[in-house]
Amino acid sequence: MASTTSFHLAELSKSWGDWLNQLSSERDLFNQMVLVYIAVLLLFSGFIAIKLRSLYSSLDLEVAKQTAKVEEAYEELSQSEKNLMQSEKMASLGQLVAGVAHEINTPLGYISCNLDTVRSNMSGVGSLMKASRIMSEIITQKPLDTKKLSEVVKSNVLAYRNLESSGALDETSELLNDSTHGLQEITNLVGSLKDFSRLDNSEATPTDVHPGLDATIKICANELGDRLVVKKYAEDLQKNSCIPARLNQVFMNILNNAAHATEEANGIIEIETANTESGIRISFTDNGQGMDESTRSRIFDPFFTTKEINSGTGLGMSIAHKIIESHGGEIEVQSEPGTGTTISLLLPLA
Repeated sequence: MASTTSFHLAELSKSWGDWLNQLSSERDLFNQMVLVYIAVLLLFSGFIAIKLRSLYSSLDLEVAKQTAKVEEAYEELSQSEKNLMQSEKMASLGQLVAGVAHEINTPLGYISCNLDTVRSNMSGVGSLMKASRIMSEIITQKPLDTKKLSEVVKSNVLAYRNLESSGALDETSELLNDSTHGLQEITNLVGSLKDFSRLDNSEATPTDVHPGLDATIKICANELGDRLVVKKYAEDLQKNSCIPARLNQVFMNILNNAAHATEEANGIIEIETANTESGIRISFTDNGQGMDESTRSRIFDPFFTTKEINSGTGLGMSIAHKIIESHGGEIEVQSEPGTGTTISLLLPLA
């Protein structure tokens, strides 16, 4: 019985040992497989890392190329926009020059005519001066020739009476005053042109917009014609930080549109300025034909115009919108068919 039990224990012990050996072998095999898996995984990870690095390099290169293309396209777009704005400026400049030439030609015309009349009147004065010179020569001669002096004095007095009776002296004085007034008109126009262009100031500075409005009205006088311009300026209007020349271009575009929308015989354009909580408001109101909703929605679109072909570029209000936006402001349009139009510029103080 004892031997049988010992035999079974030995068998059991052997079976247990075999099982442990087998388990140890399987564990070693598993460890080897895990190591192989880790090695393969590391190799695969390294391969993936190399591929990713290569892809990232290619991606960086492609991004750089696409960025360069985008920048180039943006530069071309910006240049095109600048060219369009320059084109509109040149068109406005042509209109401006035509208006200024017309305004200058009027006083120049009557100044030229006045000078011709003055030149004609001065012929009699020249005779008096000549007679006076002869009289002074006779007086200085020794002995004094009284008979000759008497004849010269009589001739001089007669010439003066003829000149006075003809009204040439009074007419000459009036013509010179009239010509002085014409020259003052030209001086004022040149001053308005300088205020309008403000070529000496291309940076934003605190500015009173009223002189710019007045200068623009003067410059646009030919386009406005007989239309009545009513100014309702705020006495205490705050100064706005702006580039005056660009803001004046906006004023000119709006005034020209208002002129085209109204009849010259009964057209009225009202310009009103006022302070707001955040800045100033400049409103242009006309009694013209007005606009429907479709036109209002497209008024700031480039090349959109309601004028006849070859009568406008369609860039005036688009450029005005960009200029006001660049100043941090807004443009509001209120209009209905048959009731006129109000365009308001909302500009911040800074």
